[in-house]
Parts: sequence; structure tokens; C-alpha cells
Amino acid sequence: MKKISLIEIAKLADVSQPTVSAILSNNKNNNTKFSKITAKKVRKIADDYNYRPSRTLRTLFEKKHNSIGLLAKNINMIPHDSMNSVINNASKNNQTVLIDTFKENDELPNTIREDIVDGLLIFEDLGKMIDAAIDKYEIPAVYVNTNKYDCNALTVNIDEKEAMHQAADLFSKSNKKRTLLLLQGDSSYTQLRATGIKEACITNEPVILIITENSANKDSYKKTVFQKIKSILINNPDIDSIISGWDITSNVVYEVCQSMNKRIPEDIAVLSLYDVSGHWQLYPEITSLYVDYSEMANKGMELLNKIINKLKCSDIILKYKLLKGESV
Repeated sequence: MKKISLIEIAKLADVSQPTVSAILSNNKNNNTKFSKITAKKVRKIADDYNYRPSRTLRTLFEKKHNSIGLLAKNINMIPHDSMNSVINNASKNNQTVLIDTFKENDELPNTIREDIVDGLLIFEDLGKMIDAAIDKYEIPAVYVNTNKYDCNALTVNIDEKEAMHQAADLFSKSNKKRTLLLLQGDSSYTQLRATGIKEACITNEPVILIITENSANKDSYKKTVFQKIKSILINNPDIDSIISGWDITSNVVYEVCQSMNKRIPEDIAVLSLYDVSGHWQLYPEITSLYVDYSEMANKGMELLNKIINKLKCSDIILKYKLLKGESV
């Protein structure tokens, strides 16, 4: 069957071409007025002739690409829940998602170099080169969960310092006096959490262990973490509470406590900064402060679309939520 055009559909439906385009583009922001009867008639004609709307023509008509760029160093590091939320939000807004990567010393990614997206969601701090390009080309952009505050783009961040105050308050209510904070790598999260726990524990100086080693061998890595945690507990017998800063340490902390005959939470209270309930079968059930990564991505998409549509908006800061268990 010959492919039908918008002009031909308009003639068959006895309406204008802009009306046909507005109906078939399903663009909620389009101001063209038409009745439900007209919309039904146009869609039936399009369906009868196997018509599919052209995104290129729609872009020319609306002066938008109806696409969002998703930019990171490593797409696999974007939480699964966040990725699903971005795709679902884009679908609801009749947008496509273009996934792009950028590493230091690379040339600019296509989503910046070419005019193919209406805005960018950026899930990692990609450096000054990307910041400068976004400013230069005036691309609407939102940094998500990067703790980046020194750029012209808007941000959706999690209040890491406030989480440490929440943790200290929980321990205080359980009469715990000295805290060990376990952190991984040298990142913005590490710095903010370390600062936050120091602010929250003024009277009893916390112990902070930052583990920078990594290994492809999971068992070897867990063994290293185990030994370091146990060494600190032996050398600091007054530690009676532990904050696990990433998922693997929650399991290791339980193993260390078991090896030292320390009861949880009586001898040592344990708090995870991740919801690990579905990953580890730990008893007593672990108490967590966690972030809803779906909500985080929803907020990022909401903020980005406000910028694209030139609406007034500002940075968003999310709080950790308490998932009460029995380990504190």
C-alpha cells in the first residue's frame, strides 16, 4: 500500500494539515483545538492507511526534538530503578531517550556536538569540558545525584550530611556512644558523609574507614574489607555502632561481629546506607537509610522538562528515608 501523507489525510478528513499533525503527534502542549469526533476520524484514516508519524516532520513543526539525552561515563553505574523511571517518564511525555557516554579526553558526545536532543540528564560529574559545552550551546541540563553545585545546570542531589545526622540520632536514642563510618573510594559522597558524621558526633569523635582498594575477585575483596573492619574494632573497643556506606559491607560487618562474639544490636548497632533487605538474609534484620532511585530520576525528568519549557524551577534536594529493622 502506498504511504499516505499528512496532506492526504487532511483532505480525507476535511480538516487542516496542522490539525492532523496535532492529533497524530499526541503532543499535550500543542494549542491546536479539535473535537474528539475529529480526532477519532483522523486516527481511523491514519490507521486504515498504515500511517506512522514522522519524528523529523514533527520536530520541524514543533521546533523540538522530543528527545532527552542520558549522559554518563558508565551507563551501567546508573541505578536500574533510575533508568526505568527515565524511560517511563520519557514515554509518558512522548519523548525518546538517547543514551550517550563520555570519558575524559574524549571528543564531545553526539548529544552535545549535534543538535539532536532538547536537554540532558547527566548522572556523573563529567568535568569542566562538558560544563563549558553545555554553557556554550545553552543546552538545558540537569545533574542527577552528582553532588555537583559549581555549574550553571540545575541539580537533583541527596542530602548526604543530613543522613549522617539521622544516623547519629538513631544511635543516640539507642545509647550508642562511638561510631565507625565505612566508606568506599574518594568521591563527593565520601567527603560529604565524613563531614556530616563529624558534625553530628561532636562529643564523641567518630572513626572513619575509607577503603580505596578494589578487586575483580569478590571473595578477595570481601576478605580485605573484613580484615580492616576487624582490626579497627580490636583497636577501638569503645566502638558500639557502625554505618555501612555501601552494600557489600553490611554482610561483612555481620561476619566480623560474629567472629568477635559481638551481638547486634546489643554490643554493636548496624545501619546501612542502602536498602540491602533483598540482597542479604541478615539477622537481626538490618536497619537502613535509603534513597528511592525511581523518585530521584522522576525529579530529574520533571526538572529537565520544566527547563526545556522555560518554566521557573530550582535545585532539588532529596532526603534519605528510614527503613526500620532490628539492627539499631
